[in-house]
Amino acid sequence: MSARSRPPIVDEPVDLLPAPGWLAAALAPDRCLGVAMTRGAPRLELTRDGIRRALLITQASAATSSWPFVQGGLAVGYPGDAGGDHEALRELCCELGERLHAREAAVLTWIAATRWLVQTLDEPERLAPPPAELVALAGAELSPCAALLRAARARGEPCDAALVRAAIDASSRPAIRAAGALLLFALGEYADGLARWSELPGDRDRAGLVEAHAHAIANAMLGRAAPSTSWIERAVELLEAAPPRADADAVEAWMSCAHYWIARRRPERARTPVERALAAPLAPRRAAELRRTLAQLSLHRGDPAATIEALGETAPEDPHERLAAARLAADAGAFRRAEAWLATLVEAPGAVVDEAAIELARLRLWRGDTDGAAALLGDRSRAEDPRGARLLGASAVLTGDLRAAHAHLDHALARDPSDVEALRWRAEAHLRARDLKAANAALDQSFLLENAAASLLIKAIVHLESRLIGPRVIAKLAGSGTYLDGFFRQHIHTLADPAATRAALEDPRELAAHLRSILARLGGSRATRATLLTAPGAAEPLVYAATASGRDDSANNLMRLAEDVSVVELLSTFTALKRRYPESPHPYTYRGELLLWLGDYRGALADFNRVLRIAPTRWAYVGKAAALMLTGHPRRASWVSTKGVARFGRLASATTHVYRGELRRLHGRAREAIADLELAVHHKPARIGAWVNLALARVELGDPGARAALDELEARAPAVLWESARSLGERPRARITTQDRALLERALVLMRGNRSSVIHTIFPPGESMRVIPAPSRWRAQAREALAVAAIGLRATLIDAVTRALDRLGDAAP
Repeated sequence: MSARSRPPIVDEPVDLLPAPGWLAAALAPDRCLGVAMTRGAPRLELTRDGIRRALLITQASAATSSWPFVQGGLAVGYPGDAGGDHEALRELCCELGERLHAREAAVLTWIAATRWLVQTLDEPERLAPPPAELVALAGAELSPCAALLRAARARGEPCDAALVRAAIDASSRPAIRAAGALLLFALGEYADGLARWSELPGDRDRAGLVEAHAHAIANAMLGRAAPSTSWIERAVELLEAAPPRADADAVEAWMSCAHYWIARRRPERARTPVERALAAPLAPRRAAELRRTLAQLSLHRGDPAATIEALGETAPEDPHERLAAARLAADAGAFRRAEAWLATLVEAPGAVVDEAAIELARLRLWRGDTDGAAALLGDRSRAEDPRGARLLGASAVLTGDLRAAHAHLDHALARDPSDVEALRWRAEAHLRARDLKAANAALDQSFLLENAAASLLIKAIVHLESRLIGPRVIAKLAGSGTYLDGFFRQHIHTLADPAATRAALEDPRELAAHLRSILARLGGSRATRATLLTAPGAAEPLVYAATASGRDDSANNLMRLAEDVSVVELLSTFTALKRRYPESPHPYTYRGELLLWLGDYRGALADFNRVLRIAPTRWAYVGKAAALMLTGHPRRASWVSTKGVARFGRLASATTHVYRGELRRLHGRAREAIADLELAVHHKPARIGAWVNLALARVELGDPGARAALDELEARAPAVLWESARSLGERPRARITTQDRALLERALVLMRGNRSSVIHTIFPPGESMRVIPAPSRWRAQAREALAVAAIGLRATLIDAVTRALDRLGDAAP
């Protein structure tokens, strides 16, 4: 033993661990408060005679040669910043060192285990295998738990799904298995995640934080709203009951709850968790981000004024946060503030300068400043960005340079074919060149993606320019698929003075001029949410147009409410909508589709027949053919489908191909069915019913492409496959094979007549209709919940190591 000078200062502690019972006993009568986790050496927090002291215990080495106690392989010292009587501290080190030396082997194992634990918790990217002595005490679950912790801290990237599965298989602890399920969801391994989640205990009162989040997300993926809500409420209860914490994981645990409510479209319930997170000490950028989230919640609630007030007038310091705040300010209608903040980012080049330039160019173009927008896009990288190319194309349309406009818009659409704004500008470029056929084609392409006021306005001008038709004819254009009846009765009044519109409707020439004046008032915006130029001197250069709720919009919006309201409410509201718009085909068309989903095929047939009498639409023929097919009239279904194509022409993305493909498959014409179904999923990849039928058709032919179709189903419809297996009395599984034909057939039974690409519904046995959300919606939430998984895994790892180290007391001294 040697009593020497003060040891070097080591890293400050970051948390406390419980001391093993045998170690606490060896230190008596000194009371051990716990073990401070340091990266240098375990640090014991002790009290003697009411005075708190800290001692360092580590393996003897050249670096510890000057410590007060060094004997055998053990060294005991005290921190270099320790106050008080250093001579007394040296005596304490020697006294306790003698006691600990009697159990040197156990103490050295404890030191190695604590050091590994600290490194694993604080530096998971430097993951090392646990000491062999610790594995012998704790079992094989330490490494998998540590690996999952590393993956959770990194939000699942990079991470191998096989590693996650191995970790789940190696442990019986619910927290580890629940964290594994969350990681599988975050990795997009939905079917496997649901299968693993199914094995978790479902006792709500005994579930921990990680299990609560796994249950909430899995139930949400299955469309089970009430159980999902109950589980996230359990997570909030646990956070409220836990001792206050100020670390990053605790903040993210609150934010995970907030993001859950945002994903459920319940912004009012997200506010409290965000406020709880904001109460913790935060880095400036993170605090600004959370304040922006609070402001965004006000916008979600439809209160832009509260959003603008919450943002404040001072731009955030962090460039990324300033960019995000500027975008939110523009969304809330504070256009001048948004431009000012963006301009500061463009003037001081940094990491976000290109993004800020494109965003600022967009706002300048919206208010008609084509030169200002083009100047910001002079940099080659910005011009080649599809958004920048679209803005340059729009600017060229407005200035009359149609050749340049087409070049820029072609580039934008080649990079992003789903850019509806670029399609609208392309249509307008063709309109200005008097190529009305090409303008119509571009508009029809945009309607396949989105039905917005700007598209309808340009469509109306195209019809007037090409036909010089009167207002009464325009009002009857519902049957042509143009949707202009709804535009002239609803949308146009959000863009122009209703009195001026009524006066213009008396004369087709006046109407054309009126519509062009509205187009001019849109400035350089052809966005889905229309903005209008204001008068000079106004507080803002732009104002958002009011949102219309016309006949087609009302019916479509009702269908999207299916996730939140009962079928009875939906049907009664459709009845009211039909009374309000008795001459419109849209309420009947959408209600007919809903009746197909419900399996009321005769009721659907009646609605589609009514549409064909009022104003025939493409979907009336599609829906009628579907109802006839599902009621066992294949010949009549085929005839109606052919008649619809003859009247409206072939449309590659039409639902016709789904139902016709299914009809052909059911009648043994699998090859013809595959042609239809491949076309359907090519244009609308989210059509689950088409993928099920395509998989069945390929399985029937022994087509090797069946595996690809099954993979698509696992990625796009895990909930449907999960419920199908359960309804057959089978255990849900991660992978389906070509032998699972009965399961695929069962999926179609549960889906009844729904072949939609937007809203997916099923009827599990004994239940009413359930809406199944796209799994990608909850993948993002699973990634947020990985912060919670990290908390649970951290606690689990500490518990496992602590219990293992307690077992060292069973060994003889």
